[in-house]
Amino acid sequence: MGSFVYRFHPKSYPEIPTSVCWISENKNNISISYISPIIWIFDRITGKWKDIINYEGNYSGLTQANKIWNLYKTSLIISGH
Repeated sequence: MGSFVYRFHPKSYPEIPTSVCWISENKNNISISYISPIIWIFDRITGKWKDIINYEGNYSGLTQANKIWNLYKTSLIISGH
């Protein structure tokens, strides 16, 4: 699972995830947050990033997502920052 949740930078050091959550509507997808307020959607079958959840507006007050939660049997993702 580690290779699915690490995201590598050009500087070749991994970012450690702050939260990881399976998406219950599609068990092939997981949501992952890092030290930014962006949440990444990853497809574990293809090994590729599918999408991101990005916040619109000013980032000045937003911090990393410390917890991601998926409402069972839906695609609703809730994050706590």
